[in-house]
Amino acid sequence: MNKTELETFIKNQRAVSSKQIVKHFTDLGERADTVRKAISRLHSPYMRLKYIRLANNAQILYHKDNWLTTDFYETVVEILKEENSIYGAVLEAIKARGGYVFEKYFPILSGTGEQKNHIWPSQIKDNLVISKLLIEDNIENFGKILYLPERQTDNIATLVRADCVQEQVMLQIMENWLKKLNFITYNQICHKNLDNDLPKFATTYWDLTSPSYLLPLMKNNKQGSVICDLFLKEISDVSQVQYILKKLELLSVQKNISRYLPIIISPNFSQDVFKVLKGHGIIPATFSNLFGKETADLFRELYISLQNLTAAIIKDPKKQYTIFEKIARFESIANQIRGPLFEMICVHLVHSMKNGLIENGKNIFCNQLKKSLEIDIINESPREIFIVECKGYLPHNLVSYEEVRKWLDNITHIRRSLISANEERNNKKFIFNFWTSSDFDKDAIELFSERHSNLLEIHWKNGDEFMQKLKEYKLTGAQKMLNDYFIKNFLDKQLS
Repeated sequence: MNKTELETFIKNQRAVSSKQIVKHFTDLGERADTVRKAISRLHSPYMRLKYIRLANNAQILYHKDNWLTTDFYETVVEILKEENSIYGAVLEAIKARGGYVFEKYFPILSGTGEQKNHIWPSQIKDNLVISKLLIEDNIENFGKILYLPERQTDNIATLVRADCVQEQVMLQIMENWLKKLNFITYNQICHKNLDNDLPKFATTYWDLTSPSYLLPLMKNNKQGSVICDLFLKEISDVSQVQYILKKLELLSVQKNISRYLPIIISPNFSQDVFKVLKGHGIIPATFSNLFGKETADLFRELYISLQNLTAAIIKDPKKQYTIFEKIARFESIANQIRGPLFEMICVHLVHSMKNGLIENGKNIFCNQLKKSLEIDIINESPREIFIVECKGYLPHNLVSYEEVRKWLDNITHIRRSLISANEERNNKKFIFNFWTSSDFDKDAIELFSERHSNLLEIHWKNGDEFMQKLKEYKLTGAQKMLNDYFIKNFLDKQLS
């Protein structure tokens, strides 16, 4: 084996592990130590994937021309999976969740825990980001997210938000179900959310955890625990649940921890995944098995609507309002869908008022701020751009001065960013709107008046003014939803 043969082999493979290189050339009759020595002497443009180590200190090598290509990513992931690497398990877990995850939720998918002599979730995350196998971004109103390079798209904010709402709905339903069956305790919220600490059992993190006093889980009068992870899409490959098996493997070697019951929830499982989960003592639970086919279909329809509110409401307003109305009847669910519901009502009104292309949840990158800004609703026609900020609040929750100030500070950047993407927009009129189902505090209204200018036309509507606009355009379904789940819903609770 000469140097040229080694370099050619690496370049043609897009990416290759040192273990694969040794095997290839030893099969051709070379000595293993000779091949390893030749690998150690390689220099640029033959590179090593930093911070990602395989078993026995093996490395992944590549030619710099292949760096960050689609083939490079795919090959690296396959190598990590073949090596049963924790990094491969993490990337497949994120892929199974749509290809993105909130940075806060990353420890759940990390396949590891905060345990001595093991790599911690934070270190796994940092290594993947530094190695460019995960991209880190900031989404306004949500915070940092991590996503696979293949998932880089302008509407990622919409997808992330849809998943966030759907996860909260499903986890709340699951929590209620477990409590009613006396699987878990009643006196605490036990599923993940962006406001509280992650659910934790021993050293590992889960979508849902809670103490349990079920007799089979009790040990020496010590309570057990129920631990759950949730998928919104079908699990078709065993690699997608490897991170769960690694978390359970970690728990199995820990001493003095309570007994636990693992449950994995998904719309469906392939036969292979089902067998693997059951073989490891995990309960694979589908939405249909837990809640019945009719309710599972309702959840599926909600998820489809959340992913594109504009298309859903324009195509069939009556159907969409019916879906949200049925979902809201479930205990503790109304709060989870109130924001998307109000945005859907706003889209319906904009569609009735304006001609042109409507988008919701549009994410634009602002070069000046070095971050992404989200537009709730944008309607673009040949002569104007009509933008709406939506705040679906109950009447007691007034839109504050600080919320309005932040929005007003961003609208100039939004205008500049939209024009920089298309210079023809410089000749269009920009109209910015702030609509809420509640009202504004006094300072917020004064701030609106101060910032109004000829360059930036600004309008605002409170709940009463918004309702009058719905009546003007005879949107009876929207009027009912606004009344039932924002106005009447609040008054009923105050009187009860």
